[in-house]
Amino acid sequence: MRIFSLLYNGFIWGMLIAIMAFQNEWLEMRVNIGLIIPAVMFLVTAVVLLMKKPLNLSGRFTAVNLFVGVWAAFLILGSKRLLVVPAAMIREAIKMTDLGFSTINLVLIIGLIAGLTAIWVGKPTNQ
Repeated sequence: MRIFSLLYNGFIWGMLIAIMAFQNEWLEMRVNIGLIIPAVMFLVTAVVLLMKKPLNLSGRFTAVNLFVGVWAAFLILGSKRLLVVPAAMIREAIKMTDLGFSTINLVLIIGLIAGLTAIWVGKPTNQ
């Protein structure tokens, strides 16, 4: 559960960093911004696993992290762009441009809710 929690929180941070990078038109036109998300997920997980002192991210921390991340994305993008930009970044990253934004948004919302539920219900382990 510890690795899953790290990956989940890394996804939220990666998505937020990618949204901020998306605001730079020059960068957005030249780099696949969606690849920032798995890079941050890997970096967060690697850094925490290499730390000598174990770091366990609780369900409460993850819930606050998700709320703050969505709120920050809303402030950066606004309501209309929030429905398109994350889906566009993910669609570009997985190279499946045939998928519609609504499909990706549905999978994203279900995944975020299911992940938060799994972390909240799961028992923390000290590995």
